[in-house]
Amino acid sequence: MPRFSSILLVLALVSACDREEAVTPPTPEPTPEPTPVVEPEPEPVELQHPIDVWEDGSVARQLERRTAREDGLLIVELGEDWTPYLFSEVDAQTGERFPNAYRETFLALARGEIPSDHHGERAARDKYLELYGIPP
Repeated sequence: MPRFSSILLVLALVSACDREEAVTPPTPEPTPEPTPVVEPEPEPVELQHPIDVWEDGSVARQLERRTAREDGLLIVELGEDWTPYLFSEVDAQTGERFPNAYRETFLALARGEIPSDHHGERAARDKYLELYGIPP
């Protein structure tokens, strides 16, 4: 019987003990992500001499003319008085000015005008200004 009483004693002790629950560490509260600070965009600077910057066949942005070369850009001026170098009136090496007899005829034809001289008569008769260096 001592054996039985010792078993009974062990059972009594085991059943009398409170069961400890597993302690879970507290979960930290999530910290909210900081909202990014949005700085206001600077007001666009008014350009004194704006030029168009073309990329992929269309105007991408405008730029100040004097800073174009600093940005590695080439300025191509194709205004109303532009002519190919052949019709220029300034020697590129010396800067000396000399008249070019055909320049005014070229510019008139480029504007769609027919000059009243032998060049104009021939251009009106030929009708294809590409022959005179004027692209369509």
